[in-house]
Amino acid sequence: MVKIQKEGGKLEEFSKAKLEQSIKLTGASAEVAKRVADRVKPAEGMPTADLRRTVAKELKREDSTLSSAYASTKRLSAKVNAELSPGVARIPEGMLRSLDLKSGQAARLSFGGKSLEVKVEKAEAAHRGILLSKADLQKLGASEGTKIGLHSEIR
Repeated sequence: MVKIQKEGGKLEEFSKAKLEQSIKLTGASAEVAKRVADRVKPAEGMPTADLRRTVAKELKREDSTLSSAYASTKRLSAKVNAELSPGVARIPEGMLRSLDLKSGQAARLSFGGKSLEVKVEKAEAAHRGILLSKADLQKLGASEGTKIGLHSEIR
């Protein structure tokens, strides 16, 4: 099985099922997600950023709106930070860059059909997930460790 390189440098086995799920989270039907996932053939050691670009390109063949939604979304593990006020999310600098976001800009978080607009700030380099207030995590109906969608496009 092919391994892909995660953002932290760790190699992980490519999962077509995870890719299909990720595509469906942008609003694609199961059929579209399967067709796109079938066309994506990652090379050994391919960085996830390259894989995301390939998927976005393949999605564009199906629906440009889905492609934009996929390209402007990242999923990060959520963690409560007691210092943060509601409406503020701290995000690793690399994630901010990859979504073309800057500290102080608005972004949208999503989980389980719920959505929340936040102002993003740069997190300390050691942190890899998304730091939120307990109130914001509760508004989304999520718990710590849950993967939260981070969208650079506000709807």
